[in-house]
Parts: sequence; C-alpha cells; structure tokens
Amino acid sequence: MKTNSLFNKKVKNVAVIYRSSSANAKKKAQEIQQFFLDRQITASIFPQKSIRTTPRTRYDLIIALGGDGTYLKAVRYGQEHKSPVLGVNMGSLGFLTTHPEKDIFSILKKTLTGKMFIKTNHFISAKLYRQNRSQSGSNLQDQAPLPFYKKEMKGPDKVFQAVNDIVIERGALSHLISISIYVNNQYIYSVKADGLIVASPLGSTAYNLAAGGPILHPAVCSFVITPVCSHSLTSRPLIIHDKSTIHLRIRDKKAFLTVDGLTREALRPNHILTIKKDKNCFLSLMEKKEMEFTLLREKLKFGQRD
Repeated sequence: MKTNSLFNKKVKNVAVIYRSSSANAKKKAQEIQQFFLDRQITASIFPQKSIRTTPRTRYDLIIALGGDGTYLKAVRYGQEHKSPVLGVNMGSLGFLTTHPEKDIFSILKKTLTGKMFIKTNHFISAKLYRQNRSQSGSNLQDQAPLPFYKKEMKGPDKVFQAVNDIVIERGALSHLISISIYVNNQYIYSVKADGLIVASPLGSTAYNLAAGGPILHPAVCSFVITPVCSHSLTSRPLIIHDKSTIHLRIRDKKAFLTVDGLTREALRPNHILTIKKDKNCFLSLMEKKEMEFTLLREKLKFGQRD
C-alpha cells in the first residue's frame, strides 16, 4: 500500500453504502445524503445487502458506513471505476473503516476541500486449479517440483480477489487438514492444522493477528502465511515478498476456502490454490498519511500495560 497525494478531485456524484441491519447507519446515511444535496452534489444511498458488484453509475466517492464487512462490499462495488472509498466506523472494531462516526461531517468537509489523503492498495489474487487425478492426493512427493499449468493442471476453475486474506479452513468438520506450501515453485513445508491464512499487510490485523501472526506495516511489500492451530510446534508464520507466487495443495480430506470472510468454496485433494499480488488495486481515503499505529493503539490498546 502506498500514499499518493492529497485527494483533490471535484466531487459531483457520491454513493453511500450502509450496514443493512443498522437503523443508526441508515439514519446517518440519510443525513450524509442531505449534506451533499445541500451543496448541489448528487448522492445516492444503498443498504449493503442490495448493492451489486459493479455500479452502473461512475461515482467520484463511495462512503462505507458500518464495519469492515461493509467496507469490503464498498470496495468491490467501486473497483471497476477506481472510485475511492471512505470508511466510517459504526461497528465495534473496524480497522478498514478508520474514521469515527462522530467526526463524519468534519471528514466530509475535508474531503471536499482537498485535505484528505488517497492511498493505493493492491488486491490479493487467488486462482483455483484442479490437478489430474493421477497427480493428486498424498502420493505425490512434496519435495518434487510442483506440477503446474500445462498437462498436469486443469483450470483455473475460479478466480477470487481479496483485500484482507485468503483462508483455507476445515469448517465444521472435526478433522485437521493437511496443506503443502510452495513459494515460487519451491517446497516450503506441509502443515497439519485447522487452517491456513495468507494475509496482506492490510489484513494482517484481522484473522492473521487472532491466529498469532505478526502485524505487517502497510509499506512492507509482503504477505504473511500463518497456520491456524497447527499440530506442530515448528509450524510458524512465514513472511514473504509480495512478488512471490504461493501454491497451496490440499493433500487429503475436504476443506473450505474463504475470501475476506465472504466467499466460501469447497476444496478437494485434487485442488491447488495459486495466490499472488493482483495487478488491480483499489483506492482509500485517509485523514492522515499514516494512521496505522494510531488505529492499533485506539482499537487494540497496542503497547498499553494497564
């Protein structure tokens, strides 16, 4: 993630997306709509559950009212037109919705007067491939180069984009799952665990942090690979450069893929997941150039002893 410059685009058309289950968020969305209408700026409001993936209208600004789930929906809504997203926290935590509800109108005034910073953030890309039956399962030796694409592979069956993380998990099943990890076609190790997380720096404070993974500064060009409840004391989180390509092979049993906690896909032993930094990006608005450690202190009490 990088800071570009101050956001100085003239705002003519705004979309406000609010958490569907919150009456307070709906009321605030209506107040924000009126704020813009009073300034002869077109503003439309949408409940989170009703928005489509691609907006028909090109918006100069998208405002997300709610928690991080609302923000993730807003990002996907505006990504085709590169509409910047301003997150307003109306939930209990919210690392992506960085601005508090009480400051919303002062933040909007700063946005209209060119006093907000715009940041460019890359998505994580994940592609799901099917391995030929003769090459799948636990019979294939891990140390051998991973057969990929060409004759040994079929697909990709599906392509996913994530802001925070790509997660392989066992779901409601009681068994541990076995996953082989490759980086740039080099075998790293196999892990037997409840799951495995691949997180971006932006997503390192989400599920990755809860699973014992490290916090990555957004300026660090990296991914973190973190096992979830690994059945081994030597399976530790691994930080790699974000120019790397990660291959994850499901060795046995059934597992599930979740993307930013929203998309769920069943995985089989003949599936291989390829993860890398996406060439596509999304834009976010921030009050300050650097807010990461402020957010950690305020939301997670980072560094406090009492």
